[in-house]
Amino acid sequence: MARVLTLGMAVLDHVFHLDAFPRAGEKYRAHAYRTQIGGPATMAALAVRRLGGSASLCTRLGDDANSQTIMAELEREGVDWSPSVIVPGAVAPVSSVYVDEDGERQIVNFRGEGLAVSADMLSDRQLDGVDAVLVDPRWPEGAEKLISLARDRDIPCVVDAENDLEALEGAMAKATHIAFSTQGLKSFSGEEDVVSGLKYCAGRYSAWAGVTHGEKGVIYLDQGAVAHVAAFAVLAVDTLGAGDVWHGAFALGLGEGRSVFQAVRFANAAAALKCRNGTGPEALPGREETMALMSGEGVLE
Repeated sequence: MARVLTLGMAVLDHVFHLDAFPRAGEKYRAHAYRTQIGGPATMAALAVRRLGGSASLCTRLGDDANSQTIMAELEREGVDWSPSVIVPGAVAPVSSVYVDEDGERQIVNFRGEGLAVSADMLSDRQLDGVDAVLVDPRWPEGAEKLISLARDRDIPCVVDAENDLEALEGAMAKATHIAFSTQGLKSFSGEEDVVSGLKYCAGRYSAWAGVTHGEKGVIYLDQGAVAHVAAFAVLAVDTLGAGDVWHGAFALGLGEGRSVFQAVRFANAAAALKCRNGTGPEALPGREETMALMSGEGVLE
């Protein structure tokens, strides 16, 4: 079983389902409510676990009630959060998520308070038994430190290049793989065309660079040539979090020793199934259904 260590954000989402979004300063009644854990690195770790891998999460939390809830949920899901940095008196990130009857969302996010900034506490020991590393943009200092340590051990290290990429310069310069979102690539490279954007990145970094392009699949450069791996056609119910699932599955594929093509295809299948399955952690696909979709035996709608 391959082990993936993810680093980045863990947040507690308070999700309210409403008939329509609030438009005035008055009371509104929700017809459904739930809490769920989120954050790119967290969702990626959950995806790794559901896909049959072993998952560890290095995040920044405090000792408040929301931090305790996040830790308890990670334990319930079988994700090892022991590499995380817990700061007494700090407050965990939290979001208020409104979902209307059409499935559209309004999100207000608080990124926490008093959380660790320095990554000096991260050490080589945290990579014992780890087969791949994945970092998100939410803790740049930690991302750069962990990737530096991983490179010293020749461990594949993936950057989830979604946003806030200027702060991730150090991590991307040392990564083995950079996986951009379409918007992330455009804003970083200044190029509207994704192939031109990838070529810009290839001239800047030695890492493999690819971009998740929604229904168009994944495009990446293979020894200078443009390669494309098609998306799996499914009836999408909810695309939120699909990118996090993709990154987790991609890192797991690399950790299992798959080729880049096979890791991308595995990630495409997992992300497609998440979109088909619905909302939240319960929509994350298992390994059996993911492999069935890859083999052509899965149900597409």
